Amino acid sequence: MLNCPKPTHQLHKFHSGENLYVVDIDTRQVMEIDPLISEVLDLCSHCTNEEILEQLGSKYATQDIVRALEILEVQAQQGLLFSPEETPSKAPLGQRRLRIFVPMSIPFPSDITYAASGAIVGFHSTLTALSRHADLYLLSEEEKVADGIYGTSLSEEDWNALPRYLRRERYDGIFLCQPNSYHLYRFLRESPVPVVVRCHTLRGRGGQFVNLMLFFYSLMRDFDAFMCPSDFIRRFYSQHLFDVDRFEVIPNGVDTEMFHPMDKQQAKTQVARLLGVPQIEDQKIVGFFSRFQLEKGAAVFVKLAKLNPDVLFLVVAPTTELCATINFPPNLIYAGQPPREQLPLFINAFDIYCLPSMVGEETFGNAVLEALSCGVPPVLPRFAAFAELIGDGGLIVDAESYPQEIGSFAGYAPPEQLSKGITALLHDDEKRIDLSKRARKRALEYSWDLQSQRLIQLFLKLKQKQEITGQSSYPVRFAPHYNFAQQKLDLRAFLVNMTSEEMEYQLMEPAYPQSVVEGIGLSLLKTHTPHEIEAVLKHLCKDSEVAREIFSRLRGFMNAIG
Repeated sequence: MLNCPKPTHQLHKFHSGENLYVVDIDTRQVMEIDPLISEVLDLCSHCTNEEILEQLGSKYATQDIVRALEILEVQAQQGLLFSPEETPSKAPLGQRRLRIFVPMSIPFPSDITYAASGAIVGFHSTLTALSRHADLYLLSEEEKVADGIYGTSLSEEDWNALPRYLRRERYDGIFLCQPNSYHLYRFLRESPVPVVVRCHTLRGRGGQFVNLMLFFYSLMRDFDAFMCPSDFIRRFYSQHLFDVDRFEVIPNGVDTEMFHPMDKQQAKTQVARLLGVPQIEDQKIVGFFSRFQLEKGAAVFVKLAKLNPDVLFLVVAPTTELCATINFPPNLIYAGQPPREQLPLFINAFDIYCLPSMVGEETFGNAVLEALSCGVPPVLPRFAAFAELIGDGGLIVDAESYPQEIGSFAGYAPPEQLSKGITALLHDDEKRIDLSKRARKRALEYSWDLQSQRLIQLFLKLKQKQEITGQSSYPVRFAPHYNFAQQKLDLRAFLVNMTSEEMEYQLMEPAYPQSVVEGIGLSLLKTHTPHEIEAVLKHLCKDSEVAREIFSRLRGFMNAIG
């Protein structure tokens, strides 16, 4: 039986014919009710069960009132009609572990020993680090997936129950760490908690991802945000969007204890014995570890080996089958894919690390960071986020960039340019040793734990913004207006700002004239997000700067009276 008093959601009742209905505005659910339940709903937010029985006892039988309270208790358990009660023992936000819903469409990658994708390693490391500071809930049939990571009772097909489920489970936020589908829009439009969308790539896959991010952007509320691993992503989206502050830079991390500098000669000796290649022990080595695919620069790396026949080139990758048509020179050795715990040994055998990638999705570079952490200086193209990541811990060479993208290629570093950088560094032991120290120092600035703490702080900041975000409406009227200065009739929008209950003015005057475009923007504020309005303004205004100025005024207006 419902234990009253119990606060209700925002409710609206109406009749349709002889039937009575109640709308739960918070969950957007409509249900038919009888007159008794209607009267109980009017009382239960401020009366005890005994007071409800006393007030309605002269009109209804006691057992009917009790039955009504039992029906309402069932609705409350489903997250309907009533707000969840905070338990007295619940610590304030920021002093307890957050509860975060993580709707991944793939299973949690619990074993990354032979993971071939940096994205998989990134998902695993991100969630594992975050689970040390928050309780994560995934779409999984397992009750407990890992320490701090749990399964949920919500199936991926049951999205219609999402708002109700989120309220019932009292989550503090949603982390879309794998936003690869448009059906996830419900998390942004119907979620009662802040949503953080992980934006880890750009315009790859023929522009699919950038359009998906623009779609999410249009739906975001003032208390939602993107999380991106580098400022490079924020700069990219600033070409298309006004509100780039929506993009919070939280870099990926590296396990600096696992990936650490070793004695280079000993590392070479061990790798030589593991592979049965004695010359590894005595020669300079340029290493590659990633997926050995064309878009990752596999063909360019082979050309580098041909340009430098006196240098050993060592490929550590899952497979070379995708490059089966390329003839490998004798100084290029394929090491296969060692288990992840052996990877630091192979990296430490490198004198230089080179990743001549051509992919527009290199927005961070987990492999690059792991090389830095082992004290191996990288030689990389001036492309994507590489320069931002390595700082002064490596060498950057000039590369061509294709802003409009050709297929999935968004840049190209000529082998001759990379070869010059590699040759210069191999012949300068002092500089190479200095870069090795700088590389390790650079890597120490990154850690998975620091990343997870920044993400926790982002959720706390967004929760705070949610608490002060108003849901004001802005009544706007459009009418002809005579412009005395220009002696002509034009059109204007008027913001009618009287309050609905006491007919008092919110502003100094009862109505303020606006341009039609501004009026359209103000009208849209009732039912649309600021980012949707931005898109409309861009369409209506031929001059993008005019649209930006109007958008800025609207945002200022919203913040002032919302």
